[in-house]
Amino acid sequence: MSKFKRNENGLISTGRQLGLSNWLKSNTDDLNSFTQYSEQLRLNKFLFFYELTSKVEGEDYDFTGLMGFKQGPVFGNVYNDIVRNPDIFNQAIESNVDDNIVVNESIANFCKFLVDALTVDELSEFTHDFNIWKAQEKAIQTTSHLELNEEHISNADIETIKSLREIYTEDYIKSVRIIKFYKRNFIISKDDFSKLNVHLHHMLDSLSWDTELESPVYVQITDEGELLYE
Repeated sequence: MSKFKRNENGLISTGRQLGLSNWLKSNTDDLNSFTQYSEQLRLNKFLFFYELTSKVEGEDYDFTGLMGFKQGPVFGNVYNDIVRNPDIFNQAIESNVDDNIVVNESIANFCKFLVDALTVDELSEFTHDFNIWKAQEKAIQTTSHLELNEEHISNADIETIKSLREIYTEDYIKSVRIIKFYKRNFIISKDDFSKLNVHLHHMLDSLSWDTELESPVYVQITDEGELLYE
């Protein structure tokens, strides 16, 4: 990590990465810091999807620090800061007020939806499918980490992002809620969410342990109160 320039806080995350981290924290309920492993991974996947989507849509992007770890694509400089200097990192994103950093709300909300809809393990597995990581999979498996090359972004990677953007539109994202359990996440319309009762919540909890299901699981509640899922 020595090639990165440290800022006044002694961190090596870029101002852009701090700004995006600030956005995710500010737009996530009950998130006080990125000290938990699950939130650290979620942040890194959010940054990966944000930069990849920005590239696909012709917006400014920056893959500075993107490394290949066994857990998938990870911004090594951000990971380093969170693990070694968690308090300073969390303070830095709170005080990040760089006016030159403009977050694309449409892209950010889309990427937040992706990292919310999948569990931590599923996020890692999903990012393994992107060629920017997969092209160097054999080398990654034999070392702790290595730098990823933007040139390895494939047409399949681009089409995956485009397809997901068509499915998870801004209107769709605004119309649903995500219910998280330890093993599985569920997507439900806001209208149906209002119909949830203790009995149905317990049913979802039990359903979340079904190993044959993959997140996100789409849930509906009929007028008769019956729970449907796919």
